[in-house]
Amino acid sequence: MEYCFAAKQTVIQVSVILGYYKKNLFNEEWKYSPHQIIAVGTQWNKHIGILIKEFMNDPYIVITALEEASIYGNVQQVVQHCVSSERTAVLLKTMDFTPNNLQKVLVFTNSVDEVEIVHKALKSNSIFAFKIHKEMDFNFKDFLEHWTKRFSSGSRVVLVLTDDCMQFLEITDASCVIHFGFPSSPTIFGQRLYSMSDNFHTMIKDSSDQDHRQARSVIMLTENSECHTVGILRFLERAEADIPPGLAGVLEAEEKKKFARPLCIYLKMFGNCKNRTVCPDRHQINLQTDMLQNMASKTIQTSGYVTVLPLHVVSATNYFGRIVDKQKDQYTILAGEINEYFNETSNRVVAQKVEKLALYGFCEKTVFHRVQVIETSSKEEENFNIKIKYVDEGRTSQVQSSQLLHLPARFQHLPPQAVEFVVCRVKPIDNDTEWNPRVTRYIHQKIERKPHEAKVVLSLGNTVWIDPMVRVTRLSDLKMYVNEYSVRSEILSTGLGTDNPEHILQLQKLCEHVKLFSHTKNLELL
Repeated sequence: MEYCFAAKQTVIQVSVILGYYKKNLFNEEWKYSPHQIIAVGTQWNKHIGILIKEFMNDPYIVITALEEASIYGNVQQVVQHCVSSERTAVLLKTMDFTPNNLQKVLVFTNSVDEVEIVHKALKSNSIFAFKIHKEMDFNFKDFLEHWTKRFSSGSRVVLVLTDDCMQFLEITDASCVIHFGFPSSPTIFGQRLYSMSDNFHTMIKDSSDQDHRQARSVIMLTENSECHTVGILRFLERAEADIPPGLAGVLEAEEKKKFARPLCIYLKMFGNCKNRTVCPDRHQINLQTDMLQNMASKTIQTSGYVTVLPLHVVSATNYFGRIVDKQKDQYTILAGEINEYFNETSNRVVAQKVEKLALYGFCEKTVFHRVQVIETSSKEEENFNIKIKYVDEGRTSQVQSSQLLHLPARFQHLPPQAVEFVVCRVKPIDNDTEWNPRVTRYIHQKIERKPHEAKVVLSLGNTVWIDPMVRVTRLSDLKMYVNEYSVRSEILSTGLGTDNPEHILQLQKLCEHVKLFSHTKNLELL
């Protein structure tokens, strides 16, 4: 479970920090002064209990989201995966238990018709149950007297109801909630679970009561609630509940829906993505787009030691640029020919028809570039805005369509030269997901348009991971080369970056299932 693993790792890190303060800072001078810890989060997970028990003597816990409170209260979450037509039979099977303790069961439905159907089914199977919905007269007082009276062990009280009746009953001592009708929102789901709040049992405090009743929530998941399946599974992961075999592949299937998306940038830069549940990009290898099917035609070295030229710095560890061929740099030759061609004013022919993904010439100051149209606005005007990509540098910009020049076919034979570079084994401090602009600015000024020597550790599609990346300077008088600096070391020296030893290991895991393919032989460099 990736979420639980990440949560556990975070708790371990916080525990180390608090342990340090407890050991080294709570000296005699501070011994009798008040100490206070305030922790704020959006979701509860069971690992936080360990942290609270270890470092908080008398914790005061406020949870405003009721569904999160159910995780805190160790509510047992059970999913019954079935087709809609079998819900009643599954419900009866769920009700067929002989508990040792009193069972107070609430069966929540989404309509009046469902209340009647469920109540009739229970009655037909000799299960006595109350029913309540907005279209019937109901004596709340008599029912609550029956609900709250003493019953013998092994008894069962059942109420079938709709969500709009909850506020009138104010029940908090139910021992089991069955979601016959899928909750319409997380808020409704939380309100249903809150009806068992008297039976929430946290393990944070030591309890001598070993006979407590664990509250139980039974979710009936059908084909009509498929759009909520992923959300429910994420919730079950955090609650550390058992996932039915039939649903085990749903999260993987959801990830496969993202196969047309680019590979997650955080996965590229740091080896993991902390927000997979909301991240729109994919986190698995797509053989069609990630492998090296186009790299061979570029005649660019993609393994071993290479010379890289950063031309567009995105962040402290993410750049676009070119791999420079030391023997014969074909792009340098091509760039010279392109600029020589367009220096002739008669050759600057404005493109008559602007098409998406087509290549054109473009003049930036006094230098001519090959550019590709990646987005166009409305073409109703004669001169409209377009978004272009410098295919040999990797950067993008907005220009006018009238600025594009016809690019002869002989300048289009060389494939786009822009490559994405990622410097490995370093990440932002404090587990941030973005680099501080100060370190990005510092690295930008240091490396832009300067050749560096680097070792390629992995190549996927148009992305190359390098470790190390070093600026090498030639001392002409001594006829020798010296390492001026390592980019990774420069980032660490700012104090805004820290070591990330898991980076390459995570990339290796990502590529494990594609090692069998012959065109991934460079993975052995890992």
